[in-house]
Amino acid sequence: MNIDDFSALREKSEPSQRLKPSQLVFHFCVFAVALLANCAGCILVSDLMVPLYLDSILTIMVTATSGLWAGLLCAVLSNGILTVFDYTMLPFMSCHMLTSFLAWGVFHYSSRRKVLYRCTGGASRFTK
Repeated sequence: MNIDDFSALREKSEPSQRLKPSQLVFHFCVFAVALLANCAGCILVSDLMVPLYLDSILTIMVTATSGLWAGLLCAVLSNGILTVFDYTMLPFMSCHMLTSFLAWGVFHYSSRRKVLYRCTGGASRFTK
């Protein structure tokens, strides 16, 4: 690989910055469903006293589908809303934000690795 291959790699791996209206509606719906499910799930779990942590799973889903900022916003808003019902949720905001950031790191690294694998010709280039 020479230096020119990295510019081609960047062009292939960076999506366009503008979202289509249908994509924007999809991301908004995923965000809204996850936010409502986070809140409803936490209230239900606290009433039933069952140790389920669906809010982390749904925050990871938002991060996977919509990106880092949407995942962080979902973590902040869902924990902010839950402070109305349970005052112990506010300290967990940093935990959910860290969960979102780590999930984004995993998804981002995985997608970069796949692009690099495709650009280098796969494993056939490294075999003898």
